[in-house]
Formats: sequence, C-alpha cells, structure tokens
Amino acid sequence: MTPTANPTATQAKSQAAAWRVEVFKRAAIHDPEGEHALAELTELGLAATACRAGHGYLFPPGLSAEDVERITVDVLCDPVLEQSSVIAPGEAPEPAAAGIRVLIARKPGVMDPVAESVERLLNKTLFAGSDEPIEVQTFRIFEVDGADADELERTAARCLANTTIEHLRVGREDLPFGKPKSGSGVRGRVEVA
Repeated sequence: MTPTANPTATQAKSQAAAWRVEVFKRAAIHDPEGEHALAELTELGLAATACRAGHGYLFPPGLSAEDVERITVDVLCDPVLEQSSVIAPGEAPEPAAAGIRVLIARKPGVMDPVAESVERLLNKTLFAGSDEPIEVQTFRIFEVDGADADELERTAARCLANTTIEHLRVGREDLPFGKPKSGSGVRGRVEVA
C-alpha cells in the first residue's frame, strides 16, 4: 500500500489537547468494518484499494500516562484481537502505514452512548471517589489507501460521516475535546429542519 498523503503535513496540523487511545484489529484478524467502508467508498466512485477501520477514545489531559495505559488494557482493548496505541496530549499519532487517515467524531452536544458507558464505568470503578469525573469522547478512524485526499473528503462526507452531527477530518489529526461551554446555546439536542 502506497501513501497518497504527505505524513509530515498531517503531523503539522494541530493535535487533540487530550490523551488519545486508538484501537485497530490486528493485521491477521478479519476487519469487516474496514471492508464495508471500502465497499461504500468504491460504490460512490472513489478509487480506493484498501481500508482499515478502528475506533478511538479521548481522555482529559490531566490523567497520568499510567492511568491511560491501565484504562486501555483493562477496558478498551482485547489483546487477542486488537492492538492499541496511546498518544499523549499534543502528540501526533504515527503516520498511517498506508493511505490517508479519516477521523469522525461527534460534535459537542450530540449524544455519544459509548463514551457515556465508558465514563460511567470508569467513574464507578477505576476512578471512584475522584474529585473530578472522567470525561470521555469517542471517534472512528479509517485509513484509506489509493485515494485522492480531496475526493476522499467529498466521498467520506457522503457515506462515512453525518456532517450535521459529526466532525469529519481527512488527513488532519485535530480532534476537538471537551464538553460545550455553558451558555454556548448547545443544549444536548440537535434539531434539523
């Protein structure tokens, strides 16, 4: 697989101001989500040759590296089927071995049931009694090979992300982190006319 995006340009973009955990299937394990995404992208005319899918989690920058590693090992990653990487706040993830990275995260105020489940679990177990409840956000990752970045962005907006309620980042690593500021007008509900 040959990269079609400039990894240094990707790394130069601003990074998430949070701990980032990325989880992918191991290379030898079947990736049906990646295959499904590739089928959708190619059906819409994108000249992509491969797609790898994963999921990610953002955690507050105030956590220690040991805490994030413990959360990853104990809660987020099945070591038999998956591999994970932990990226410190402000750091760039390793460049994709192949292709262009697509990140999709919910916009502030849009419900994220997976993040809420992880928050509840952590706040009741590993961080029970902590002064500050742990905040978690989730995102999806697709590493697409053989595609033009501009065409990938247009196609991903049509089949991978709902841009009304999700942020779409193609070739960029700047994920927003944090709850909406009070008084921002966002009330946890999005209505589309």
